[in-house]
Amino acid sequence: MSSTSSQGTKRKAEDRLLNFRNYMQNNLETDGILPRSMGSAMVRLYVGPKKEHFHVHKNILCDKIPYFEKMFKGGFQEAVTNSASFPEDVADSFDILITWVYHGKLRPLTKVKDNRNLLACNIISLYSLAEKLCVFELMDDIMDAFRDFEHENDTLPSCKFMLVSYQNVDSGSPLRRYICYCYTFILLKKTRDVEAMTSLLTRIPDLALDMAKLLRETGGVIPEPWSFPYCHFHTHDKDSLCPWEL
Repeated sequence: MSSTSSQGTKRKAEDRLLNFRNYMQNNLETDGILPRSMGSAMVRLYVGPKKEHFHVHKNILCDKIPYFEKMFKGGFQEAVTNSASFPEDVADSFDILITWVYHGKLRPLTKVKDNRNLLACNIISLYSLAEKLCVFELMDDIMDAFRDFEHENDTLPSCKFMLVSYQNVDSGSPLRRYICYCYTFILLKKTRDVEAMTSLLTRIPDLALDMAKLLRETGGVIPEPWSFPYCHFHTHDKDSLCPWEL
């Protein structure tokens, strides 16, 4: 494959991730995605160091994400200006978030399997953003889609993915729990170089602690990570009914 063709494939993968800014923003009503009853009030979101601009319907954003309802319908300055800045966040992740707000579902991750690095980067960034905004439904969506992608492609997270995940998501996060299961499974099954795997423990002390707890909890019996039901890595309590089952 020529260099030009490879670049074109990569560009198409990126375009599939970034379709809110490239397409949806001008076609929401004509495609029937946005009911006219949602109103015409808009808010402006400026994301990342380059202040990339998102022009979003206020009502649908606030209805879907309580974080924004407090921001734009409360006593904050953002409610007066109808604008907010997120300089430390990633515009690509906001793009997927806003698309999810309008569509109510996550774009299939299998569509970008030709660019694994792009996928990994977006998974961690998007999950971290959803966690920050307390969008638990999206966090569950991401976990389900990511596990499906890995199962379909017979793969497990790389060492780099594990490291970056632990660095960017909260302790006790379902994504961390999944990473711990994957790490322990890989280590016990001896499917990767033991030196590369154990070096992670010195860089991620929390992983060593989480693995010790997991081994004690399971008696050292670790099934394939994708064999668990979806709700095992959801945000709800393990004793609660899974919203997806309902």
